[in-house]
Amino acid sequence: FLDNNVNKIEKIMNKQIDYHSLPFMIWGKSYKLETIKYNVDKVVLMDEVCYIYYKNDYQTSFDKFLKNEVKKELPSLIEKYNYVLENNNLEIRKITIKKMTSRWGSCVCSKKFINLNSNLAKYDPIYLEYVFFQSSLSTDCMKDSPHKQAPPPRVAPQG
Repeated sequence: FLDNNVNKIEKIMNKQIDYHSLPFMIWGKSYKLETIKYNVDKVVLMDEVCYIYYKNDYQTSFDKFLKNEVKKELPSLIEKYNYVLENNNLEIRKITIKKMTSRWGSCVCSKKFINLNSNLAKYDPIYLEYVFFQSSLSTDCMKDSPHKQAPPPRVAPQG
């Protein structure tokens, strides 16, 4: 297979994607991308443009920005859903935000850890809220738990 398709594989591997021509999404809003090599990693959103200042690699700078955007939203989500967690005896000991390739969120229920995908910052904030809430409910992994036998609570805060 490889011998017959070497040329095709080389073309695919060498293909450069021009990300500047694609819209960049942040919290569901589309931005034009401008990358600027600079001595500081920083992302600035101004009007319809996402300026990414970077030292070595703009993707790394952007990934850090997305992680920080999700991190900034967590206190309000924790406050909003705190009563649901407390009323259902659910506990979150640690929340990790990282770039994931196959999941929006996950839970290590035995340790009460939640993992959230930093790419959630690209989409409407309701998706982050949903993944946070679902992952929070998943921290209860006891086989005999009433939360596993019954559907998750339908109560959600208004506002």
